[in-house]
Amino acid sequence: MWDKGVCHASRIVEDRYILCIYELDGFFVEAIYSSRNKRVNAIVPIVSIPEWEGYVDQVLTNLLKLN
Repeated sequence: MWDKGVCHASRIVEDRYILCIYELDGFFVEAIYSSRNKRVNAIVPIVSIPEWEGYVDQVLTNLLKLN
């Protein structure tokens, strides 16, 4: 994921966590980093629409910039 994955969107939650959606070969995961200790807390597969809701505006903005 770190070498070949693409981070499509990221956001900061509660000034404590950095969440980033990575894609690797059509598979999407959310990586959750701690901004305090600079560690990965979790890597969670994104398998349903509600898990995308926090990123919709950012992803749409990025897509519109490409056009």
